Amino acid sequence: MPEDVQRALLSVFEQWDGGGFPRGLQGQNIPLACRVVYLAAFFEVFHASGGRDAAVELTQRGRDRAFDPEVVDALLAMTSETAFWETLESDEGLWPTVMGAEPENRLRWISEDQFTDAAVALADFADMKSAYSLGHSRRVATTAETMARHLGLSAEDLLDVRRAALTHDLGLVAVPSFVLDKPQGKLTRAEREQVRLHPYHGERILSNVPALRRAAELVGAHHERVDGQGFHRGLKDRQIPVGSQVIAVSDRFDELTHDAPDRSALSPEEAVRVMEQERGSAFSVAVFEPLGAELGFALGAAPPARREWPRGLTDREVEVLQLAARGMSRRETAQKLYVSESTVRTHLEHIYAKIGVSSRAAATLFAVEHDLLN
Repeated sequence: MPEDVQRALLSVFEQWDGGGFPRGLQGQNIPLACRVVYLAAFFEVFHASGGRDAAVELTQRGRDRAFDPEVVDALLAMTSETAFWETLESDEGLWPTVMGAEPENRLRWISEDQFTDAAVALADFADMKSAYSLGHSRRVATTAETMARHLGLSAEDLLDVRRAALTHDLGLVAVPSFVLDKPQGKLTRAEREQVRLHPYHGERILSNVPALRRAAELVGAHHERVDGQGFHRGLKDRQIPVGSQVIAVSDRFDELTHDAPDRSALSPEEAVRVMEQERGSAFSVAVFEPLGAELGFALGAAPPARREWPRGLTDREVEVLQLAARGMSRRETAQKLYVSESTVRTHLEHIYAKIGVSSRAAATLFAVEHDLLN
């Protein structure tokens, strides 16, 4: 995002009177975009819960306190117009209005390749909800695309599968991180339902983009099962798009071969054996077969040669980066590697300097992009 947008996001909870956070900015020192968004956010919540009067009263009460008085006056002037309320309360929702108001600019139209880049960004965004899922969507997309080639899908269908595989977990942004980090057996009924609805939310989000509607359909069905016991629509057998079935197989394999809150990762051989028991119930036999074809070169193959790490990172620095990306503190990392906390701190300083970042989030994205978490 442009630097101005980054600054605005950092300051979006600042208040006009200086009572906000994280920096306690005051008055004109708060970017104008933040002052507008802050008031709009509260206005929308109060309108949804208490109606027009509640939203207007909140706006008036917050003038010169939490809210910029000029922004308040501008909003109150709008509330005197019938068209403002009609748009806000339209049955069609605000999305078409918001999209229609976007000004023309060089960033509005993107190429096919850039669309896929955007899907990768959405994949990383969703995967960073939990330390257990870092890099998951990229790996699923790679496996799914290879499987789809084995099945002889067309170039257009291959592209849809790749984009859908990258964004298949986008709906998890609607699920709290603490839920994603819970063992499956300890989820409450409400939490299980939140997780089960993530294909629905992902489909809803992607359906707003015309070029992604075919991918959205695949995302919405990627947790369906051929026996009809999946979610969220309970589709079965041939009702499930082939692309969704491919993503389901890839997703399951990646989950089994990586650590989860309630179990350790299985080897590829062990994962395939588990999935073989699910053929005909979770997955169709025809769609499962390409996974074995893809893994044939890997199962039982000789160990790969020692890997050269990017940006001159050492083996130990990669280990530290992996643990940091998974959310471990310096103390926990030190205990894991049997070194001192000061040694871990020194390693982190060297890592950040080598890869050119200044935060754990940026370092984590670097690790994902360079496949350092496997």
